[in-house]
Amino acid sequence: MEDVLDCNSQEMEKYLRYVSHKDFISKCVRHGIVPEGFKINWNIQIDCSDEILKKCEKIKQDASVKLMELTLVACEEKINKLRSYICVEDLNNEDHKLFSKRKLAELTQKKNEKFYKLLICKLDFLSSLVTIDNFQESSIQMDGNCFYRCIAKEIYNNDNKHEIVRQKINNHMKDLKDVYKEYVDISITKHIENHSFSD
Repeated sequence: MEDVLDCNSQEMEKYLRYVSHKDFISKCVRHGIVPEGFKINWNIQIDCSDEILKKCEKIKQDASVKLMELTLVACEEKINKLRSYICVEDLNNEDHKLFSKRKLAELTQKKNEKFYKLLICKLDFLSSLVTIDNFQESSIQMDGNCFYRCIAKEIYNNDNKHEIVRQKINNHMKDLKDVYKEYVDISITKHIENHSFSD
């Protein structure tokens, strides 16, 4: 197959790397994860209140996410540019299709491993913040949306935002199908589809 692939295979490989990179950053943005390379390391150099420190951290987090979103735009531009270098014959060539499929699977696996590690670190950190003192009892409408209403109540202080929570959870499960398929007794695709309906 290597003999069949010409110099355009280098462009194809670059193209696939950018596609994989864009997918990784998109997942991180959706899940509120900031990879090390995007973290802003600036720290205030004077003594100040906890309130100011929290505001500084929030600004750094928001700025990091904005940088990630801008990087996604740059990736999209690069993908479109590289796509124009790859001729239609190459895209339709069976050897190139096989090469692309294998290469993208290899890149995606590496990025997913990195993403899962970041996600686990975030979940470990969040779980370390939870103690029994953080809990309080609330009354929630029992209409079949109570699971999502409870989460919406905690996050947004408004259980009527349960549809937003449902959508985010479903997107999260779609991104991590390989992880969650172990915990359901039907196909993960069907499980997510069932959970996408609020009625």
